[in-house]
Amino acid sequence: MCGIAGWIDWRRDLRGERATVAAMTARLGARGPDGHGEWAAGHAAFGHRRLAVIDPSDNGAQPMLYRRDGRAWAVVYNGEIYNHRELRAQLQARGHRFVSDCDTEALLLAYVEWGEACVERLDGIFAFAIWDEQAQTLFMARDPLGVKPLFWARVGEGLAFASEIKALLEHPGIPAEVDERGLTELVLTRPVFPSTPGITPFAGIEELRGGRCLRADRHGLRERDYWRLHSAPHPHDLATTVERVRELLGGIVERQLVSDVAVGCILSGGLDSSAVTALAAPLLRAHGGTLNTWCIDLADSEHFAPHAFISSRDAPYAAEAAAYVGTRHRTVTMDTQAMSEHLLAAMRARDLPVALQVDTSLLLLMRALKPQATVVLSGEGADEVFGGYGWMAPQSRLPTFPWTPDAHDGAWPFYFRQDVIARARPAERVRQTFADTLAEVPRLDGEDAHDAQHRALSYLALRRWLPDLLDRNDRVSMAAGVEARVPFCDKELVQYLWNVPFSIKSAGGIEKGVLRRAVGHVLPPSIAQRRKSAFPQFEHGAYYRSLIERVRDIFASGGAAVRDLYDERRIGELCAGTVPAAGWLFGAPYAIVQLERVVMTDAWLREYRVSLR
Repeated sequence: MCGIAGWIDWRRDLRGERATVAAMTARLGARGPDGHGEWAAGHAAFGHRRLAVIDPSDNGAQPMLYRRDGRAWAVVYNGEIYNHRELRAQLQARGHRFVSDCDTEALLLAYVEWGEACVERLDGIFAFAIWDEQAQTLFMARDPLGVKPLFWARVGEGLAFASEIKALLEHPGIPAEVDERGLTELVLTRPVFPSTPGITPFAGIEELRGGRCLRADRHGLRERDYWRLHSAPHPHDLATTVERVRELLGGIVERQLVSDVAVGCILSGGLDSSAVTALAAPLLRAHGGTLNTWCIDLADSEHFAPHAFISSRDAPYAAEAAAYVGTRHRTVTMDTQAMSEHLLAAMRARDLPVALQVDTSLLLLMRALKPQATVVLSGEGADEVFGGYGWMAPQSRLPTFPWTPDAHDGAWPFYFRQDVIARARPAERVRQTFADTLAEVPRLDGEDAHDAQHRALSYLALRRWLPDLLDRNDRVSMAAGVEARVPFCDKELVQYLWNVPFSIKSAGGIEKGVLRRAVGHVLPPSIAQRRKSAFPQFEHGAYYRSLIERVRDIFASGGAAVRDLYDERRIGELCAGTVPAAGWLFGAPYAIVQLERVVMTDAWLREYRVSLR
């Protein structure tokens, strides 16, 4: 895992612009604490920050160059290619010679050999850019599900790209401006609504979506899908499906344990992370190692009270799972001080005022585990792939899908000023995005109505909901210098489950029933049958009061930028509320979420020097 940045301009010689790319790359320092490099030649300049995972020697340093027969190519790459050894063997059979053991070289030579079609051969998580010096072309691609981030913007007679928005904003030709489209995205930013894939709040800054590639030359650029979900009748019964899922998951976890640095697992005690841990532990033990695992718990957890979103504490289940499969387990506790200290760090990791406590607590967890592991496996994505949300059942009504305004009357419109809401038109955007997404669903002729509806809901989860979760997973982990791998987001597994009917996915009348049967033999019964419980949310009264004080201080300052966005009277009413705040928003106390967002937005406007157009 790394951070990448670059600049292409077909009208300028960029050899004298290395300082600009160096400044962009420097903003990605947390993503790559193990090294950095810049390269420039003619109309291209690349920068790279390295987190050494495979072949940590200097042979794996980037930008990486390759020359043959008078031609030259350069690559910057972020991710892991799990099948790089298989690719290496194929390329060696075709006469290519390697000078390193890293996956970067396999990726670059795969492009030299197969061109743009190389991306279809990759098994992994990746975002990369390759410059062909002779053809004067740039090729960029992102993994199928969008695990690794990649942003770009047109600049002059070319474009700039980077792993994170903060790096792009270091380019003098890319202002931190929010236009009308961006204002809508800002208003809709989590906690309830996922961002629109491909769009950011910043004018001119685009996101390359998962499963897409982009080719640019002096005549223009072309973006296309290289990977899509394909609908077909499911060929297997329940027993065969269970066996196939078991087989796929076992192979995926084994491939994703490959690393030249320490690997661990995030273990919440839920079904998903416990399944990954239970499959990983014996594989590591077979090579003489003991798997490290971590979970997060709340201070004063003895006062925990279950509710609709969080039915039980994670820590006791995580400890039980760890003891059962044999891991070296640690619990990280989050308290008022830790949450307060990490709130703005989470905003900086995401480059957005994202008001979900899971961002903050996940960052706290990643920083705590970094001394023991550089790579962790996560259970992220299982709910989207296996139909684990209640609204994914065929009986759910599409008009009340969680993103639509009428499903969240109490959450709309997030305490923004009425003139901001009138300009942003968030309800219109949500409904349009919802309709556009449903129009993309690859339908299956003759499919039962319930299965067709579940397919539509699955598509919404995979292509609209999941990208936000994966962005959080990457950005927060990389802010701590940790590579987070996601076995449930393997493209072969996702494609297989895409065509599995909901009746099989929910075998036994329980969410993710097919997954429970596939991994039940390696888990204690209490874990295998544990119902879904959301990520722990911090509800402590002291934390709520600290947020109230911060928000009041913000509005008390004469130059509070958030006044241009938020309704000061309504925020004041929120601050005057009782403790604890009534109401819940996706598993978090409603008032706390709103106050966190005001604090984050204020810092974001100031630190990123955002201009609202």
